[in-house]
Formats: sequence, structure tokens, C-alpha cells
Amino acid sequence: MSVKQKELVPKRRFEKFNDKWEECEVSEIGNTYFGGGTPKTSKLEYWDGNIPWIQSSDISEDIFKVSNTKRYITNAGLKNSAARLVPARSIAIVTRVGVGKLALMPYEYSTSQDFFSISNLNVDAYFGVYMMYKLLQSKKNDVQGTSIKGITKNELLSMNVSIAKKIEEQQKIGQFFKHLDEMITLEQRKIDKTKALKSAYLAEMFPAEGESVPKRRFEGFTDEWKTKILGNIGHTFTGLSGKTKEDFGHGSAEFVPYLNIFNHAIANINITEKIERDFKQDEVKYGDVLFTTSSETPDEVGMSSIWLDNRPNVYLNSFSFVYRINIDINYLFIAYLFRASMMRKQMEILAQGISRYNISKAKVMEIPILLPSLKEQEKIGKFFKNLDEMIATHKQKLEKLKATKQAYLHEMFV
Repeated sequence: MSVKQKELVPKRRFEKFNDKWEECEVSEIGNTYFGGGTPKTSKLEYWDGNIPWIQSSDISEDIFKVSNTKRYITNAGLKNSAARLVPARSIAIVTRVGVGKLALMPYEYSTSQDFFSISNLNVDAYFGVYMMYKLLQSKKNDVQGTSIKGITKNELLSMNVSIAKKIEEQQKIGQFFKHLDEMITLEQRKIDKTKALKSAYLAEMFPAEGESVPKRRFEGFTDEWKTKILGNIGHTFTGLSGKTKEDFGHGSAEFVPYLNIFNHAIANINITEKIERDFKQDEVKYGDVLFTTSSETPDEVGMSSIWLDNRPNVYLNSFSFVYRINIDINYLFIAYLFRASMMRKQMEILAQGISRYNISKAKVMEIPILLPSLKEQEKIGKFFKNLDEMIATHKQKLEKLKATKQAYLHEMFV
């Protein structure tokens, strides 16, 4: 690609294309336009037909595709509502709830009233969808409305866009971004597949309720796991206390925030926040298990994370507590044991509350756990750590691809 900077010329172009782009209104990029509507939900004969009826939630945010069509309507529903049958290869644009989302539709469809569709395109279809995405992103903060922000049909059709004169350049640009989106989709699938694999192994590689051995084990391990009561093999202490909001955001000490624990089986040692040093507070040490004490739902109470760092002056947030184990144990194993389904079920049983749920660390210390030999612990811990590293690698690739796409959208369109 060559790089240029002229009026109505994109900053970055494929070689052999050097003519200026043309400015036009959105109304000129297609020949037919469709709105949408919702058949009466009380009329059962209008629903569960064979005509896809697209809602904003059906469209993926970044890859401009319908990820899952949840609802279908009948011909009767189509005839007795404002919904219209839109031809394949049309651009479906969300103009109300979720404004700015859009998709190039590969089949005939209908939509809710939150959409406006452009059909019988005068530009390459993929070029058109990415051009419209860039336009809508630039206008997203300017859309009108109070309770529901949106863009009217007339506003959308009167917006100015710049298009490449030659269809060959449009096709190259469209295929370039289509390929980027396919790579993004592939990385997301790898993440989803690895997460599903991890979830399945968490259910099978730790004993189920009433069992003393797991369903799936590494070769060479046959001994029963041994029961230990948490309070007999460790002790707890609370997070920060006696602090006001003025104490946070500055200082030479740090504390581990709630979300770092909630989101990671192994805490991210780089995610901390500043606080003033206080010798009255207990410091977090290598191998400490950090538990959250509250959540909005019972199934998310008592999430745990292992802290694998030994730098000084690191405390814990006020809404969590520390569990420090006093026996020889593999810390990676403990990290995933406490995230396994059996442990999570026990935490959910302990959850108390109505609008917000809490757990007592004293009750947590009464929980029995099952431990294998240290060698088996090590094998299990490494196995799950490797899975997490695979997920992290795919996430990094995904974010890099998304950033690349945004950069090229800025440079390859006027």
C-alpha cells in the first residue's frame, strides 16, 4: 500500500489507485430503503414462522454480522405490521436502541422498528457496510433523542460520505476488512472454545459432591483425595479498615481491588491501586487466597483469587478477606480448586441477603475441601494455568486485531 494525504483521498490506499474519491449523500449508495416494525406479540399466528425478524441484540458489535436470529415471523405477521421483507445483500442499520450497529445481511429478512435498511446497493456491499460503520461511529455522539437516542431516516439519508470511484478499489477495501473480521471471528471462537474446555475440565478434574476422587485424572494417580476443613489448615484476616475516601488514590502503598479478585483465578499482580502506607494494616503475602465477601447475586459471592507476589506494602480492599494456608500446598491447584463447581456451590449456599448477598468468613472456614497428593496438585495446577495462558494469548491477539481494524478504518476511508 502507498500512503497519501489529499482532499477526498484516504491516507492509506492500495497501490495503483490514485484518483480522488467522490462525495455523495447516503441516499445515493442504494436504490431502495426499508423501515421495520413489530407484529403484535399477542397474535400467535404472527410468530414462529420462517421469516427472520432481526433485533438490535442479534447483531455482533464489531464484526457486522447477525450472530443469532432469535425470532421469526409469519407472512401474516409481515402483512399486518410495519415490518417489511428486505432483500438479501442489504445493509441493516440500527438507528434507535443500540444505534450504530449494522450488518450486511446474507439472506432475506425483516426487522424491528429500530432498524433502517439500505438495499439494491450502488457500491460494493462490503465497502458499503464498512463505510457506513465509520460514518455512524463519527456521528454516534451527535444523535438526537432523550430516553432513546437515535437517527431519523431523513437524517441518515442526508449524511455525506465519500466513496472510491472505481469499483475495483471498493472491492479491495471491502475484502480487506472482511478478511480482518474473519480473523477476529476466528480468535473469538478460539477463546470461547478454550473457555468451554476449561469449564468442562473444572467439572471433571475435581471430585463431585459425595465423591472422593475426580472423574478425570492424570495417568498414575489412583489414591483417594483427603478431606480437610479450611479453618484447620489456615486462618483469615480482613482487608482495609478505618479508611476514608481521602486515603485512596495516592501514597506509597497499594491494595488489591475487588474486581481483580472477581475476574482472575490468579490475581493480576499489576492491577492494584494506590493508598497511603499504614503499618496497622495486614499485608498480602505470596500464596494468600483472596475472597470477595459480597455480590449482587448469590452465585457470584465468595469469588477467590490467589496472590503470587511478595512485594511489601500491598493490602486488600475493604470488601474482601484473606485466607492464609499453613500447610504445604500447591498454590495453582488451590486457585482452580476454589473456582471449581463444588466449591462455588458451597459458597452459593452460604450467601445471605436480599438485594445484595454476603458471606461470613467464619462460615467459609467450616467448608471441607478434598486434597490429592502434592504431585497431583502440581499437575492439575499447571494444566489449568496453561489453559488460562492460552485464553490470554488469544485475547491479546483479538485486541490487537480489533485495534488494527480501527486504525485502518480511520486511514482507508475519507
